[in-house]
Amino acid sequence: MIRTILTADGQLLQIKLPADFVGKLIEVIAFPVQETTEPSVTSQTSGEKKITVVSVLDKHYKFNREELHER
Repeated sequence: MIRTILTADGQLLQIKLPADFVGKLIEVIAFPVQETTEPSVTSQTSGEKKITVVSVLDKHYKFNREELHER
């Protein structure tokens, strides 16, 4: 799975797909994202591994590693 958020600089968008996508039916969805400070959390399970991705769409957000360990 590929997920990315970008700012379109024109009406044409090209995406380079991984080799294992070739010959497979894929779905492409494009919609405008509202900027927010609310984090979005995506979880995906692959075999025994669980991957969690947190996206924060705030241009002024800065991750503070020290604050993470204070709790």
